[in-house]
Amino acid sequence: MSTLSNHAGLSDLAACLRREPRAVYDILDHILEQRADATDPVSPYTDWSAVRLVASAESIRHALKCGNQIGPLSGLPVSIKDLYGLPGLHTYAGTPRRLPPQWETAGPIVAALIKQGALISGKTLSGELALGGLGLNPHWGTPSNPWSRFGRRVPGGSSSGAGASVVEGTAWAALGTDTGGSVRVPASYHGLVGLKLTYGRWPMTGVVPLASMFDSPGLLTRTVDDAAYLFASIDAALAGGIQKASPVDPRPLAGLRIGIGSPRLWDDCDATILTVCNDFLTQLGALGVRLIDVAFPESVNAAQHTREHSFVAAECEQFVRLELPELRTHLSPATLNILAEGATLRDREVLARQRRFGHLLQRGVTVFDQVDLVACPTVPIPSPTLAEVQDYDRYRILNSAALRNTVIANLLGLCALTLPVGFDRYGLPVGLQLMAPAGAEAKLLSAALAIEKRLGTPLETLGRPSPISATEHAPENSVRL
Repeated sequence: MSTLSNHAGLSDLAACLRREPRAVYDILDHILEQRADATDPVSPYTDWSAVRLVASAESIRHALKCGNQIGPLSGLPVSIKDLYGLPGLHTYAGTPRRLPPQWETAGPIVAALIKQGALISGKTLSGELALGGLGLNPHWGTPSNPWSRFGRRVPGGSSSGAGASVVEGTAWAALGTDTGGSVRVPASYHGLVGLKLTYGRWPMTGVVPLASMFDSPGLLTRTVDDAAYLFASIDAALAGGIQKASPVDPRPLAGLRIGIGSPRLWDDCDATILTVCNDFLTQLGALGVRLIDVAFPESVNAAQHTREHSFVAAECEQFVRLELPELRTHLSPATLNILAEGATLRDREVLARQRRFGHLLQRGVTVFDQVDLVACPTVPIPSPTLAEVQDYDRYRILNSAALRNTVIANLLGLCALTLPVGFDRYGLPVGLQLMAPAGAEAKLLSAALAIEKRLGTPLETLGRPSPISATEHAPENSVRL
C-alpha cells in the first residue's frame, strides 16, 4: 500500500484514515490485490464483490473527507461469517442453498459495524450449519490450512473462512461465532488471535443459531492489540457510544495469576504442543507472572455433562425441522447423520438436559477465586490432514479432540482467548488458551496485551506462512464425509 504499512494494526489504520481519507483506497487496493493473488483453490468467501467493495470505499472516503467521523471502525476491513445477516448479501450458513430473506437482516452486531462505517470485505465460509470444529465443507470446499506445506490440512472451524480471510489479507479482522470453539480452533490453526465473548454479552439476534445456550460471537485478528481495538469499538457501539470506545490498556505482568492445573486440559496433548505451551508459560513466569497449580473441578463436570447430555444436535435438528424444512434434502450425509442423532432426543428430554446445564452454571466457577486466568493448549492435536478425516468415524474422533479444551469455556459461560505461542512438529501454529470469568473480557485482553508487548505479536512469533503452491496441495476442492 502506498501510504500504509502492510503490518499496520487497526488503530494505526484508523489514525491514518483520520489524517488522510484517501488512504481507504490504499486499503481497497491491498484487499483486491490479495484476493487476486490468492493461490488456494477454495475461496474464504461465499459472497465477494469487488464492485461492492469499491462503492463502499468511495462512500467511506466521502464521509471521512466531509469530517463525518462515523466511528472508530470507519474504513477498517472486516469480514463477516456467513451466519450473520447482512443486507444485500445472501446467507447460506455453509449449506448449498440460500436461506430465506429474513436471515439477511442485520442484527445488532453487524448493524454496529455498518453504523461505524467498517469496510466489510464479504461473507466468509462456515462449516455446514456451523457444525464441527475442523472446518470442512462438502458443498463450498474446504480452505487449506495456510501453514501446511506438505499435504492439505484442515483450517479449523466452523469459522474456517474467517481465519482464512485474515491470513489472506483481505480482512484485517473477522467476525465469527463460537459454540464449542468455532472461533478459537481456526484462530489457533491459522496462527491468529481468537476471542470468544461471554455468552449473552452481545446479542445474537440476526445470526443463524446452532445451540442457543452456548452460541457466542467472537473475533479473529492478527494481534491482541487488534482484538482489543475491535472489541472495545463494537462493545461501545452496542452500549450506545458510537464515536469513541474506551481503550483496553495492558496490565503489569508482575503478580498476574495464571492457573495451570486441571490435568484434563493438559493430558493426552500432542507432545510438541505440550512442550511449546509449557515453554511459553515458563517465559511468563520469568517475567513475574505467578503460575499456580489449581484444581478446576468445574471443567471435569462440564466435560462429563457434554459427553452424557449433548443436545447441540437436538437443537440444530429442531431448528432445521421448524425453520428450514426444505433445506434437509440438500444437506450433506454427515450433517444428516448428526441431525438424525439429535432427533432421537425428545423435547422434554432436551429441556431436562438444559436445566442440568443451567444448574451447573449457577454453581459458579470457583477456580477464579484463586487465579485471574486459566491456561491450557487451545487445541491438543495438530491440524489433521484432509486424508485423515475422509472416514466419518475417524473425523468424529478428531473433531471431538480438537474441541475438547475450547468447549469448556462455552459450557461454563466464560470468555476466552487464544494466542499463538510457537510451532508443533509439523511446523503448524500452536495456540495457548486463556480463560477468564464471565464478563471479564477487558481484564482478559489487558493481560493478553501485556503478554504480547513483552513476548511479541503473532507476526514476530511466527512470521507469515509462505504462499501455497499448486505442487504442494492436491487439487480437490472439497472433502466428502
